[in-house]
Amino acid sequence: MSVAENFKNQSSTENCQKSENGKYANSLSSKPNCNRNKHYQKNCLNLKCKGFNAVCLNVRHILSKFDELKNIITINNKYLDLFGLVETFLKPDINNEQCKVPGYKIFRKDRQCKDGGGLLVYVKDSIAVKNRSDLSINTLETLWLEVEFPKSKPFFICTIYRPPNSPQSWIDLFEEEFNAALSEKKEIILMGDFNIDLIKIENKKWINFINNFNLQQQICTATRICDKSETLIDHIYTTNPENIVHCHVPSYALSDHYPVCLNRKKSI
Repeated sequence: MSVAENFKNQSSTENCQKSENGKYANSLSSKPNCNRNKHYQKNCLNLKCKGFNAVCLNVRHILSKFDELKNIITINNKYLDLFGLVETFLKPDINNEQCKVPGYKIFRKDRQCKDGGGLLVYVKDSIAVKNRSDLSINTLETLWLEVEFPKSKPFFICTIYRPPNSPQSWIDLFEEEFNAALSEKKEIILMGDFNIDLIKIENKKWINFINNFNLQQQICTATRICDKSETLIDHIYTTNPENIVHCHVPSYALSDHYPVCLNRKKSI
């Protein structure tokens, strides 16, 4: 199934609607509210009470928003299993204690050569997880984790940041990573800010990559809404859509991006 066909099939899912011009629009109908309201509603991420819940957000500088972020994770910790953050802007001289949230392990991949970028993933302490850095190419901002629940098959979840104006060779390098993970015959979930707008679907090389590996894209709602544009650049992909219960885009944000949320079956 092509990406375009997949979007057509997804058009009835939560938060998805088409505008008159045929493009997918965000039913939230407004850009993310970043007024730093600290009176957060419990479960403001609208997470399911069963299964494995993963969230990914382009935070655009974690330290400047850490108090709010910590509050959100703490309020949602009953259901929040994994929270991936991209564009953390962290450097190696910033230790994990400065980003610590009680009850969660930290996995990081900081950008080395210039400012910006960077990845950080919080995983609940009770979850068995391995950092599969052996799958990651140093020049790419990808963070591969292997998650395993009792009496269930392990699976990969990779948090990704692809910078704007990345060369087409980025896709070739990522394909090397993906093939290495695929060779282990485990389910793969990809989530992050790809800076590829799937409303326009103009990056043919990326679309070919998705179709060649039969990846299913789970988000069909704009994730970054500005005064003059709506883009779907934060994606979730899976090799096993039958294991995904639900995906959505909540009406909450810490930056100019909405988070993307995934609920997966635990026992498979």
